[in-house]
Amino acid sequence: MKRLTIHLVIWAFVLAAFGGGGYYFQQQARYVITDHAQVWADTVPVVPPAVGKLTEWTVHTGDRVERGAQLGMQEATQPGVAATPITSPISGVVLLTHAVPGQVVPAGRPLAVVADLSQTHVLAYVDERDVTDIRLGQSVEIKLASDRGRTMTGRVAEIGKKAGDDSASRSERADGKTVQYVPVKITVGQAVAMKLIPGVNASIKLERS
Repeated sequence: MKRLTIHLVIWAFVLAAFGGGGYYFQQQARYVITDHAQVWADTVPVVPPAVGKLTEWTVHTGDRVERGAQLGMQEATQPGVAATPITSPISGVVLLTHAVPGQVVPAGRPLAVVADLSQTHVLAYVDERDVTDIRLGQSVEIKLASDRGRTMTGRVAEIGKKAGDDSASRSERADGKTVQYVPVKITVGQAVAMKLIPGVNASIKLERS
């Protein structure tokens, strides 16, 4: 009787394993699924026009700025040259700034990064073998790593023309062969985009065409 019970338990585990494996392969056959994805936003650096001393800086990380708005003032190192205002190149939110009044800033060194959050999107890297199953305008299910219970819907906006452009789009399999990934841009509604946080990891799922 004891041996029969043990056999039943073993068979229960075997059936569960086959059932779980069957579900996994069924999902893979029907959908393109990847967690190699991240929330992105179009960003622009704020760069001083020349070498000079930063005499004023009025914005902080998280501040909303408008295109052309003055963010600070820079005093030229050359005598007789008037101070130069430093302005925002786009309307958006300041994602990062380490500018400190009083520091001498070389030309070309970014003082801040401004992002247009209305254009926030998800950038996913898809196995090159799955790209032919994706089409423009296709509906995509998106889940954020920071909020696993939340599911959003997006649309395929762009499909990369080339795989393996950088280290983020390549990985090595156990057999030593390199897997190439193609970047796929997925957009969401503007109201949703404004609430997304750039840099957050995500996963996507879309039905094979």
